Amino acid sequence: MLRWVKLFFEPTKAECRDCDNLKDFECEVVNSVETAWHCPAVRDHVRFHEIVLYGRAAEQRDRSER
Repeated sequence: MLRWVKLFFEPTKAECRDCDNLKDFECEVVNSVETAWHCPAVRDHVRFHEIVLYGRAAEQRDRSER
């Protein structure tokens, strides 16, 4: 998922501009400060396309939704 965030991330996009993970025009997810599941664009994409997550990605999702 981190690769997807790196390909998607642009601070000029509306999805990223108001994100809590954007500090000084640098994405904390891309810089590995936060996990990929903390990226709102990733969560929206996974939910919209009904993608089933397995392994570590599923564990991160489950922990963050508690």
